Amino acid sequence: MACRVIPGPFCGLMLASHFKIPAYGWIMRITSGIPVPSEAGGRTAALMAAARDRMARGISILVFPEAHRTLDGHVQRFKQGVFFMARDAGAPVVPIAVHGAYQVNHKGTWLFSRGPVSVWVGPQVETAGLDDEALAVVIEEMRADIHAFVETGFPGSVLRAREPARFQALVANSSR
Repeated sequence: MACRVIPGPFCGLMLASHFKIPAYGWIMRITSGIPVPSEAGGRTAALMAAARDRMARGISILVFPEAHRTLDGHVQRFKQGVFFMARDAGAPVVPIAVHGAYQVNHKGTWLFSRGPVSVWVGPQVETAGLDDEALAVVIEEMRADIHAFVETGFPGSVLRAREPARFQALVANSSR
């Protein structure tokens, strides 16, 4: 699905152990995937360097802000680290949500079922220069939009629309 909706080259951010999986790991290596080491020491610096390298090469980075596939088909709490990585690397974030994927193929099975799957690509959101409070608003608004689409198949129009004045004020204040 990602190949259909992401224009241009992209790589994934995934556990370093995934690079050891036959075939899949090879694909991740040749597509410049970014391994997330299991040990915390030096992880942030390594991920930032990798993100900046991919951006300099014109490669988008596909991440799952929940850090794993859903076990129940519902959007879980987002991890904030990937958003901090995007902000600190000066990269915008583009939300992508998929409705129906869990019913077609859920975690724990290699079997696929027939069924409709639809994808929503939301608006690009700049993160460069945002302070932690403004970034927290972006994260929550983005999660709400993605949750709405995954659950209903319709975009939530939450992002920048729920409280536009508050969002814009946070962005403006963090840019100073």
